[in-house]
This record gives sequence, structure tokens and C-alpha cells, in this order.
Amino acid sequence: MDVVEISIFEKPGADGPLTKVGQLGPDGKPEMDPSYCWMSSGTVRVASFTTMTAGAALIGGLSPQQAIGIGVPKATVPRGGVLNIVAKKLLNGGANVIARTKEHFTFGSKAALMVFDVDTKWLTPEVAAKVSGGDKYWSELVGLAPGLLDAARIQRASSSAGLSANGTAFPSSANQHIYAKLNVANRTGLATLASGYREPTA
Repeated sequence: MDVVEISIFEKPGADGPLTKVGQLGPDGKPEMDPSYCWMSSGTVRVASFTTMTAGAALIGGLSPQQAIGIGVPKATVPRGGVLNIVAKKLLNGGANVIARTKEHFTFGSKAALMVFDVDTKWLTPEVAAKVSGGDKYWSELVGLAPGLLDAARIQRASSSAGLSANGTAFPSSANQHIYAKLNVANRTGLATLASGYREPTA
């Protein structure tokens, strides 16, 4: 059974959450502030799991100060330990210190995750109805990219899902994240995993 590896970032509690923060805007609609997703200090560790059930439990158990990365650090992480994260401009070649930038991460020798972010707020009502709820979005993906058919996946509501005010749900309540497993044999990316892609027809 393939082992999946991901990165777990953790931000100091004093720096606030490592996720979007939502509030009602002047028009009474939700506004998501992504600035909290920036991380100039903190730590990163490598987490692994062999089943998507275990992966879902891992992701579901993260605190507001934690977030996942689908790659793993290029630098060797001390066994059972962490690497320190600093702003890129503060890197000085010190041991066990990296920046949260893509040049410091890679896909290692284990299986990995590919993330699909389902955001319905820009869709027409007709298209939104076609992909919102249950497995509709995944079914559409598989129709376009048959190589995804046998991919194990984790499907979760996104951070902007389930928002409501005074009992009224907002359109973003249908948003979700889908984490598809890239097996070791398929880990060259979407071109391999989704081989057989077909252009959608009108």
C-alpha cells in the first residue's frame, strides 16, 4: 500500500490563524480575507498516512494555526522533528531553516495529493447546479479526465463553505476541496493521472 506524504505547516498562535478569515461586508455578503494565509515564521513537519480515511482524519484534526502542503521539504527533516520557517529574505544558510516557497519543496519518493478547489461563486446558476453537491463535481472531472476514475480521494467542505447569516446560506456554501491521491507510479502529475483528457463539448 502506497504511503502518502504531505507537509504540515504551523504558525505561532500570536500571529493569528493560517487560513482565510470571513466577515460580512457592507453589502451583507461574506468577504474572505486571505492575508492570514501568509506565513513568515513557524514550523513545518512531514506527515504520512496509508489510507485516505487516515488522511481525512489528519486534515480534519488540524488547528486554525495549521495548514497542509501537498509537497514535502527538500531539506532533510530531523526524524520526528520540524524545520523552522522564516521569510525568504531572512534566510542565511542556517541548518533546519527554510522559507515557505516552492523552491524549498518537492514531491518525494512517496505518493502525494493533488488538490481541486471547487469555488462556485463565479459560476452561472446553471453551471453551479451541475457541479454543486455530493459527487457532481468529481463526476464532471472524471468525464473530462478519465484517468481520474480510479483515484482515491478525500472530499471536504472548504473554509468558505457553510457560511450563513440570519439563517440564510450564501452561495459559497457549496464550495469544497477534493484531494486526489497520486500513486507513486502516477506522480509525474495531472498529465499522467488524468491521461485520456477530452475537451468538453458544447
